[in-house]
Amino acid sequence: MQVKKFEAASIIEALQKVKIELGPDAIILSTQEMKRSLGSPQKYTVVAAVSEGQLRKKEMAEKKMGSFFDSKVKNQSAHKQKQFIESVYKGVEKKAIDKNRVFTQTPYIDIIDSQDSSKPQNSVATPEPVSSAKRVKQAVRDAFRTSLDSELLTENQRNALTRSAPPLTSMTAPTVIKTPELPEPVSKMIQRLKACGVAPELCQQLLSMIQQEIGPHLGRKAIVDSWFAKWILNHTSVCEKDSQHAIEVFVGPHGSGKTTSLLKLASHYIVQEQKDVAIITTDLQKVGAVEQLRVFSRILNVPLYVVRNVRDLNQKIQELSSCDKILIDTQGMNLGNMEELEVMQSLSQVDSIRNKRIHLVVSALAKSSDLGALLKRFRVSQFNDLIVTNIDQTTQHGILINIQDKVQSPFHSFGIGSDIVDGFEFASKERVLDLVFRLTKTIGDKSNDSRI
Repeated sequence: MQVKKFEAASIIEALQKVKIELGPDAIILSTQEMKRSLGSPQKYTVVAAVSEGQLRKKEMAEKKMGSFFDSKVKNQSAHKQKQFIESVYKGVEKKAIDKNRVFTQTPYIDIIDSQDSSKPQNSVATPEPVSSAKRVKQAVRDAFRTSLDSELLTENQRNALTRSAPPLTSMTAPTVIKTPELPEPVSKMIQRLKACGVAPELCQQLLSMIQQEIGPHLGRKAIVDSWFAKWILNHTSVCEKDSQHAIEVFVGPHGSGKTTSLLKLASHYIVQEQKDVAIITTDLQKVGAVEQLRVFSRILNVPLYVVRNVRDLNQKIQELSSCDKILIDTQGMNLGNMEELEVMQSLSQVDSIRNKRIHLVVSALAKSSDLGALLKRFRVSQFNDLIVTNIDQTTQHGILINIQDKVQSPFHSFGIGSDIVDGFEFASKERVLDLVFRLTKTIGDKSNDSRI
């Protein structure tokens, strides 16, 4: 949900701004007459909110209709404006369906043995609805079965394939090999990893490793695919699901999705685990942040507290000692100055008596070139794990591999879109492999029983 504040000389003017920027489906959260000094004109403040879905429809209609929207539609009443937007959206949706642009809901496996082209491509039949979590795990199992059982391997070769790969830190400098000299299965896999965002230097290290591990079998696609899949599973770390941490703090840079991640986790604890939850925010800088939390706290029926410093935060935590979960939202920081560093250090020392966990929230849209510096700066927060948001907004899921290569902290969960109820899933090794290899080709399926 997008929450914004508008200022104008009159309520009518402010409401007009709301309709123009957020569209006809915007909800007015509050109106307030601002205090004015002697001789200054009167001003009013209106806080409004709109769902991400409705806002995207409006933006799509504006783009599709161009100048006609600005000249004819924007000045119409909210009811007529909504009719125009819905009409344009349905037209675009119909064209997308006609051109088969919708992702299939049928899972598939694309790891097949190139030496046995007579066999049809494997697929996972689902005679009845199953959860995405189970579907992903089944896809991984079938991928390994296809890769390993289709090859006539000796027991020693099979053991060599399935043993854990050595850590990258123990490797010597990778041997540079020209791509044209590489066997086709290896060359295609390296290209595939680079295309999904895996760092080139990491791809080069993996190339050196696979040559040492299965040198004689580099031309066999099934063995190559299985080796890479096994390496990803062995080098992906995820949190174990537990409920022992009473305090959970969300930290991260501006725009990473901390507040939305907090609300998704709060919804999970309330709906799925029936826990007593309280929310605390220290973010007094972002416009609309407190209003957004206040709206959702009312929907979830949980208390919201606003604190201004660490002393007040510790005091409030002591007052809420009876709560099962205390979720703490923090302001976005770049940690570019000493003041922000001191604030982050103090947050890491909050309430050492009760069990505490600090989540570093990172967007999957972050640039890989900035990733190392970001993770290094936030080490001062002593974060325990990572929440990766905007998983559905990119195909560059190799960033998950890059993150695990740069930091030893495990993944906690993944954020999919802005939906508070259905946009969340706990991390798993199989899900990381699924995202990188696109085993199921579906992101954000609501049937996943690990989500809210």
